[in-house]
Amino acid sequence: MKKSGKPLLILISLAAVLVLAIVSAGCIDEISPLPDEVKVRGNVISVDPVLMSSDVITTPLLSPNEYEKEAFETVEKYLPRDDPVIEIGIGPGTLAAYINKHLRIKTDHIAIESNPYLLPLLEKTKAANQLGTHFFNGAIGYDSDTVPVRITKNFLESNISPTKSEETVDVPAYTLRETVAASDFLDKGGVTVVVEINGIWKDILTNEPDLADFVSTFIVATWNLSVNDQEVLFKKTHNAGFSQTYPSDKGESGLMVFVFTRDEKLSNNTENRETPSDSSSADSA
Repeated sequence: MKKSGKPLLILISLAAVLVLAIVSAGCIDEISPLPDEVKVRGNVISVDPVLMSSDVITTPLLSPNEYEKEAFETVEKYLPRDDPVIEIGIGPGTLAAYINKHLRIKTDHIAIESNPYLLPLLEKTKAANQLGTHFFNGAIGYDSDTVPVRITKNFLESNISPTKSEETVDVPAYTLRETVAASDFLDKGGVTVVVEINGIWKDILTNEPDLADFVSTFIVATWNLSVNDQEVLFKKTHNAGFSQTYPSDKGESGLMVFVFTRDEKLSNNTENRETPSDSSSADSA
């Protein structure tokens, strides 16, 4: 005679209710009954409840195909497979792992993360998925050799801080051109740049208006971008010599992804480039 499966189903249901109750109550950070790995789009991602807020871990656990899907879908459609990639602001490396798996040459991938505490996790992710990515700690900066980076448990809220307020750590600063020049990417034709930190695209386009000289594809993933800032983004990329290829719809998290491709007509027409005074006006608009 078959044994009834009802007790097991009841036990599973109670366990699920308990987990959801803990999550909804906001107690999960204290109890930390979380794994040290999650799987996103076929890649094993190392995580740490001490360094990351619970939602960063539970979201890919509960809805792996919905986690930042706008970024993954954009990469799937628009990432050039043959070009080297420089990725800026990668967090736990979910998108970085996905990008690397799509590249023809896996070692043509430099990923810069400003939070130094995430580097050991990124190296574990690299080993688990046999990635060719070169992870290193740093930030895009233009005024000094180091920049103070504000560190929070939710890496999405960590950012470059103009002053040493709150909890900060100094990290090496690099320009985008310096990063490309230090690699052998200039000898390979086009370079794809993927920016995953709010506002850094503005610093890059303001300080490196000749971006199209060495970048062929510029992908910007940003959260809760205002209409005004979208206009600034479009104007600055246009004046840098790029045409917009694709904007994603805004996701539930507020994430939008924009793809810009070098336009030879624009990049060669210096009359269309804005002057520094025009750039300042655009920022203050």
